[in-house]
Amino acid sequence: MSDNAYESEYQTKQGRTLLDQLPAQLDASMLAGIDQFHAGGAEAVSRLLRSGGVREGMTLIDLGSGLGGPARLAATLGATVIGIDQSPSFVDLATALSARSGRADRVTFRVGDMTSVELPDHAADRVMLIHAQMNVPDKVGLARSIARLLRPGGALLLWEICAAGDGDVPWPMPWSLDGHDSHLVSASDLRAALEQSGLQVTDWADRTAWTGEWFRQTMSAPPAAGPSLAGFLDRGPERLRNFARAVATGQVALIEGIAHA
Repeated sequence: MSDNAYESEYQTKQGRTLLDQLPAQLDASMLAGIDQFHAGGAEAVSRLLRSGGVREGMTLIDLGSGLGGPARLAATLGATVIGIDQSPSFVDLATALSARSGRADRVTFRVGDMTSVELPDHAADRVMLIHAQMNVPDKVGLARSIARLLRPGGALLLWEICAAGDGDVPWPMPWSLDGHDSHLVSASDLRAALEQSGLQVTDWADRTAWTGEWFRQTMSAPPAAGPSLAGFLDRGPERLRNFARAVATGQVALIEGIAHA
């Protein structure tokens, strides 16, 4: 069994357990420990949505939508959101959590390949990419897929992990157990791929220092009530510690960006 198949099987089992533990109706506080499957938590996503001008009436496509937390935040601003993820177990769990959170009218999820999304051209006012491109080897293909999906004047909202410094990151990490399916590139290479697709980068900020402080505060705080990412992922605590260490030592950089079609 490949590591990817193992991860999928493990996460499917954990997802069923999680749903059995949670009530039929949820509010945001009940998902605080698991809803945002990325560094920076809800604060990072809220800042990105605000900077990107997400508002009522927009259509937003969330590539690599995970458990659906960022998509549900976008829905609170009035956007209609379509989440795309390669993991059927994530799609099923994100759909169930959205229904229990009262967001099913504005958020839907489907299984798909981020480099070949089965949606029409110019389907979105905004595309969101949050800690998702690390598992995609073809960065230019991903950027071209994003450019195709955006309407003229639309924008990509990006909160991503890039390679930095010397040497490999410590495995396991949240997105990969051993690195075989990890495809980190430098921030400059990621930006170049976006620009090669015809997207115009208008904002590009290194938020590594901010993320390091977020990790320090989060990991020293009492654990949130309810389910946690550390419990959801196989070897979860180790993966999160390694991620925090890679940020602190400068092995990875956290980039917040906006690019317009």
